[in-house]
Amino acid sequence: MFGYKLEIWRYETANYDKAQEHILEMAEKGYELVDISTYWVPLAGYRKTENSRRRKYCVVVVPTDDENFMKLCEDCGWHLLAGQKVGLTVLYSEDPDARPIFTEEESEAIMAQEVVSDKQFDIGCAYIFVVPIMLIATWVAFRLGSIDILKTFPIIIFCVLAWFVLIMELVSMILENRALKEQIRLAREGEIYDKPEWLYKFYSFKIVVSILGCLGLIGFYLWAWTLQIEVYLAVLIVAAEVVVFLAGVFVGVFLKKEKLGTILMMLAVIVMFMMREILRDW
Repeated sequence: MFGYKLEIWRYETANYDKAQEHILEMAEKGYELVDISTYWVPLAGYRKTENSRRRKYCVVVVPTDDENFMKLCEDCGWHLLAGQKVGLTVLYSEDPDARPIFTEEESEAIMAQEVVSDKQFDIGCAYIFVVPIMLIATWVAFRLGSIDILKTFPIIIFCVLAWFVLIMELVSMILENRALKEQIRLAREGEIYDKPEWLYKFYSFKIVVSILGCLGLIGFYLWAWTLQIEVYLAVLIVAAEVVVFLAGVFVGVFLKKEKLGTILMMLAVIVMFMMREILRDW
């Protein structure tokens, strides 16, 4: 619609080759990648173009703050399009005959493994703080649930969803590490490692189910509190929040103003949770 296309970004570190294939397929269909945003919801934005000259894309796993490597890419005609400090990095070149950044599969896999190790360290540190908090929150939620299940049902569902995400992220780290180690081993033996299709399907399942779970939880919350106020007012408020959230997505992905986009999305979510208390006293 309006020449733009949004889709869930279902690719992680170990299946960067799948991500590259998908971006090139979209380019063949006339959709040029604009940006990839991992704030709140992992999304990829594309712009419809009639220009027959297509960019060449390359997805690698390198730290975007590695100035020496990025300078080397620039010298070779590759420019940064989207990327995280730790994770997938998307580069583009206006030259359709641009040389690949990596000429050896082993060096590419080694670089990816280094980035994965950094990411795993960051996630591991986060787990040290998050897991104890989640244990306490889960215990409190189920204790309160035994008293009044209706009032605490959203909290219980939130805890279940949070544990699902934590466990899936842990499994992802293990699978990423194993896949990259196997790729390096086979590369040193002169063989090419074809990552199993189920690995990509697992990543897709984890990301899609997590997003649908969050949307379902928000939807349940909205339905629960809209029953307490006038229907027409509830419809207006919910519609306004959806518009603000989508505006934040558009600003962050297509206009590449990530901070402003994040503020708009956060504003929509905060207002959603605060409005119930405001309207209750109104």
